Amino acid sequence: MKKIIILFALVFIFTSCEKEQDTIVEPNTADLVSTVFYQKANVEYDKKQDGLYRGIFSTHDLTMKGEIVLDLGNSKNIQAAVKLIRGGDSFLIEGRRDDTKIDRFIFDSERGTFTITVNPNGQIRLDNFTFDDKDAYIVAYKETSLVPVSFSYGNYTDDGDPTKNGNWDVMNNGATYTAPPGHSTIPPQLSILEEVIISRNGGIAINTDGTPYNDSFFEPCFYLDTFQHGYYYITTNGAYEELIAYNQTSTFQGTVATWSLAYYILNGTISYDTPSCGLSEAAGFGSWSWNGRSGRIKVERLGPL
Repeated sequence: MKKIIILFALVFIFTSCEKEQDTIVEPNTADLVSTVFYQKANVEYDKKQDGLYRGIFSTHDLTMKGEIVLDLGNSKNIQAAVKLIRGGDSFLIEGRRDDTKIDRFIFDSERGTFTITVNPNGQIRLDNFTFDDKDAYIVAYKETSLVPVSFSYGNYTDDGDPTKNGNWDVMNNGATYTAPPGHSTIPPQLSILEEVIISRNGGIAINTDGTPYNDSFFEPCFYLDTFQHGYYYITTNGAYEELIAYNQTSTFQGTVATWSLAYYILNGTISYDTPSCGLSEAAGFGSWSWNGRSGRIKVERLGPL
């Protein structure tokens, strides 16, 4: 009888362990991507070239585009996570440091292989590599514990040639300024549009104007006040978002482009105040002119993903 009781106890323990093992849930790709995306920049890497980089990932044919986070040792791992705003699902690529060069990182996957080289200016630029059998590019910026990096995503078309289209994205690297009194009763901090990154003819161009980034302007439709810089702003609860930048100049490849864009989201409804005030998402657009050409800008996603 004693042996039977012991045997029963052993069977009970074994089956209990089996049940515990059955409840273990392996993290899926979306969870892994989120873990990389929402980690904080480690202060240990603030003054080093390794660490956390955030940027744009896109194919030149525009079928795939999103935000990439390059974890170059920030979490003690080497990995790249991409959240797409068009062209598929999020994905994660494992990487490794190059054995022969400490500032070089190699990312291998069945979908494509690319090599990242970090440099002291805090920018990573990879113009052309193959991903999913398509020509792709990455532009990313160093994020620190004190300075977050974020993007607002858009695209442009050419009025004279529909084949001359591309991405029109703007970057904020932590720079802000206080809104003028006409904006709000308690003026918030506005995120300055510090750089404009466009793709064109299988290549990319980043404006070369530098500080003070862009031009002051008078907002004519709602605030009726002067703003010092083009900016984007999102309320804490996310119910209201705006990107406003009238009469801006940005230099690409030695030639000055002029452009204007005013875009809003209120409780999920999109509107534009360009080219005139109070236009719907379908009717509104930003405008640009450069080197004798002109066209339209549309916003795809505002602020952090």
